Amino acid sequence: ATQQKGLLPQILEELLGARKKAKADMKAEKSKGKDMDPLTYAVYDGRQLALKVSANSVYGFTGAQVGQLPCLEISSSVTGFGRQMIESTKQQVEAHYNRANGYEHDAVVIYGDTDSVMIKFG
Repeated sequence: ATQQKGLLPQILEELLGARKKAKADMKAEKSKGKDMDPLTYAVYDGRQLALKVSANSVYGFTGAQVGQLPCLEISSSVTGFGRQMIESTKQQVEAHYNRANGYEHDAVVIYGDTDSVMIKFG
């Protein structure tokens, strides 16, 4: 028996695939060096950012209790996975960037949110 791909995975694959292409187009434009067209580069950048926001909004509307497609299990799993990734990043940074490994100071992750961490190096 074959399993049909769900609507949300299809939407996300399309959005993220298009974003990946826009980022590749940006890279190709930038590789032109002095022949790079800043307007073309900006268009590709705007496109990839719009696709990122659109993909992120899929998570947002699954978390809305009143809306077109509420599914708290999906939004909870997204935030839970995000917390795991931040904690894993914290552990790896602090385990590697420290005096025991020859660095001048121990790195300390002082803040983490969504897709970034703030690290104090000394």
